[in-house]
Amino acid sequence: MARRNRQQHGKNSSQPTAITKSSKGGGRGHFRSVLKQCEELLSIMGVSCVQGEGEAEATCARLNIARCVAGCITQDGDCFLYGAQTVYRNFTISHQGSGSASAFSVDVYKMSEIEDRLSLSRKKLIALSMLCGCDYNEKGVVGVGKETAMKFIESMNDDQVLDRSASALKRWRSDPYFTSLEFQLEAMSRKDLCERCGHTGRRAFHDKKGCELCGQSLGCLEDKAGLRGMTLEDRKLVSLELGIRKKALQDPKFPSQDMMDEFLRTRDMPQVDMTWRQPRILDFIRYSVRLLSWTEDYALDKFLPLLTRWHLLHTAKTSDHRRLVSALRIVRKRVQRGVACLEVVWEDVGGWLSSVVTERKGDEVVLVTVEPRELLERAYPRLIEDFEREKQAKSKKGEIFRMKKN
Repeated sequence: MARRNRQQHGKNSSQPTAITKSSKGGGRGHFRSVLKQCEELLSIMGVSCVQGEGEAEATCARLNIARCVAGCITQDGDCFLYGAQTVYRNFTISHQGSGSASAFSVDVYKMSEIEDRLSLSRKKLIALSMLCGCDYNEKGVVGVGKETAMKFIESMNDDQVLDRSASALKRWRSDPYFTSLEFQLEAMSRKDLCERCGHTGRRAFHDKKGCELCGQSLGCLEDKAGLRGMTLEDRKLVSLELGIRKKALQDPKFPSQDMMDEFLRTRDMPQVDMTWRQPRILDFIRYSVRLLSWTEDYALDKFLPLLTRWHLLHTAKTSDHRRLVSALRIVRKRVQRGVACLEVVWEDVGGWLSSVVTERKGDEVVLVTVEPRELLERAYPRLIEDFEREKQAKSKKGEIFRMKKN
C-alpha cells in the first residue's frame, strides 16, 4: 500500500487519504468513525455486522457458542472466559514471487484441546485469571505466579471452582475450616507438639506417659480428621492452597463476584442473519477511491476474486437477474499452493462495469481470475467439458502436424 501511494502521490508526498484526514481529531470519536467505516466495508463485502453490548469478546463468544461463526479473531485470550470454543490469533500474510497467490498463517486455539491437554475447563480458566490477572483484573493476586496457580487449580474438581453456593475461592474468606488448617499446619512445624495427635508433648513422651487430651494413659490417638490424617501429597496441596489464600485475602474485594458474573452471565443472542450476501463491487470501487485513494482499476483487481468466489459458491441459489458475472471461458490450467485451479475469463453481465477503467480488448472489459477447479466443476460443468474437448482437439492437431513434418 505504501508503494502504491508513493506511485500515486510521489515519494515524499504528504497527501493524506480521507481516513488520515479524519484522524487528526483523535479520541473516541475518531475510533467510532473508523468502526463505521469498517462496518460499511464489511457490508459492501456481504458480511453481516453485529453491534454487541459491553465487551466485544463477549459478543463474539456468544456467536461462537451458538455456532453462528467458526471462531473469534482476537489477540485477547479472555474470549475463552466468555465461552468461546475457537480463537484465531497472530494472522500473517506473505507473497511468494510476482503474481503468486497470497499465503497466510494463523494460530488456532480450541477449547476442546485446552480441556484435553491441560485439564482446564472454562470455570478453571476464570479462576486462573482471578489469581494471575486478565483484562478485567490486570494484577490478579500479588505474589501468585502462573505455575503456582496452575498446580492449585489442577487439584480441584470443576464444580468446586466457581459454583455459586460452594466456591472454593469464596469459602477462603468465610469458612473456619481454612483457619483450622492454618493452625494445624503451624502446629505440625512446632517441636513441642505431638506429630501424631497434635496435642502438647512430643510423640515419645505420649508413648510412655500417654496423652491427657486424648484420654489415653499410654500412647495417643492419631488425628485422622485433620492434616495428620492426610498423605504427604495432600498436605503439600493444602499448604499450597493456604499460601495462595493468605496472599489473596490481602485484597478485601477478593474474590470478585462482579468478575465472575461478567464472564459467566448468559447473554442474549444477537438477532442477525449470518448469510453471506452477494458482494457489491461497484460500491467497493467507490468506497476505495473515496477513502483509500485507490484507482478504479486497482480496486476492481482486488475485489473481483471475492465476487467470483461468492458467485461459484452460490450459483445454484442465485437467480439470473441477480448475477453480476458469469464464467465465459477457461484459459488454462493453474496450480496455486498445491490446489488444482483454472484461469477463467468472466463475462460482465449487463455491462454494468463498462465505466470502470481496466485492461480492454476493443470495447470489452476483460475480467480474469484463478479459481479452484472443484468449484468450477460444480458450477460450470459444461465449461469444463468444452475446455477439455478443445484441449484434446489441439493436442490431436499437434500430433498430425508432427507426423506430416516427419
